[in-house]
Amino acid sequence: NEGLTVTSLERGQGKPTYSGSMEVKAEKDGLVLINELYLEDYLKKVVPSEMPASYEKEALKAQAVCARTYAYRQIQGNAYGQYGAHVDDSTSFQVYNNINTSERTDQAVNETYGQMLFYNNKPIEAFYYSTSCGHTSDMSVWGGDNSGTPYLTSKKVNNSGEKTDLSDEENFRKYINSVNENDYDYGFGYYRWKINISSDDLSISINENLYGRYCASPGNIFVKKNDTWVSEEVRNIGKLEEIRVVKRTSGGAISEIVLKGTDAEILVKNELNIRYLLCPRNNPITLLKGDTTTFYILPSSYCIFDKTENGYLITGGGYGHGIGMSQNAVSNMVQTGMTYDEILKFFYEGSEIINVYE
Repeated sequence: NEGLTVTSLERGQGKPTYSGSMEVKAEKDGLVLINELYLEDYLKKVVPSEMPASYEKEALKAQAVCARTYAYRQIQGNAYGQYGAHVDDSTSFQVYNNINTSERTDQAVNETYGQMLFYNNKPIEAFYYSTSCGHTSDMSVWGGDNSGTPYLTSKKVNNSGEKTDLSDEENFRKYINSVNENDYDYGFGYYRWKINISSDDLSISINENLYGRYCASPGNIFVKKNDTWVSEEVRNIGKLEEIRVVKRTSGGAISEIVLKGTDAEILVKNELNIRYLLCPRNNPITLLKGDTTTFYILPSSYCIFDKTENGYLITGGGYGHGIGMSQNAVSNMVQTGMTYDEILKFFYEGSEIINVYE
């Protein structure tokens, strides 16, 4: 009655139990498990995995609408068609069944039953992420064209919602070296962070992750040859000598960066590639209030680099890509009296909520 438990898997909750049915396929590299279930049941295991169940009901409802809209877009995209599936259970799509369901998150899904975000009668790209640096970005973070997603804008994540341009290096440097207590993300650890890391450690990170497991898009890495950037595979840049920011988005995220080593100089595009290559390794990340953590990826590309005696001080803000809704900001927005529909309209300008089941 509780579902199917896969005893060989471990998730945050322990050994996961799945509702619906489970299909098992033998593939070249092992067994593929495909869980088939209704969308609303899927959401009841996505929402608590993506947002703490302790958050206010309006925050959970905002998350439910985003998750439903995002899932619907993925059904249309059919990324895992070769397996007869639509999504996986990781952050590559939405985290599913990592945390147990709860009455509060179930209620948020039920109370928004069938509700999705639309723009011009089409479901939107309902991107979301953990924490902003106090500013959102548009699709240019991934090198995308903004004309198809006018509802995703670069704006301040506070009650002003002001649209400002942080693409200038000096402007962004001033911005990230300051804090604004009115920002909805202020108070959360990743709102501001610092990392002291040696050039040796950064060199190891870059060389290990070039075309490795954590380098998502090798096609966005170019090598300098005779003063020209060419798309050519490079496995090692040697020891890192220089980090140079080439381009920022209007929201402040680095979208292009040059990493110069003793053996090669490369141009890296796409914020995710940049974050993978500049992995902090075991160097502590100092968060807003002084506590520390470690992570396998740079928290965000909303950062600056200052040369030190042995390497670099990286000062940044936010956790994630910065496009769309900041999940932690939502918690503080609810505290100001905002409802879930008002929150969604703040992050996805011009969108409307439609119940697709009616």
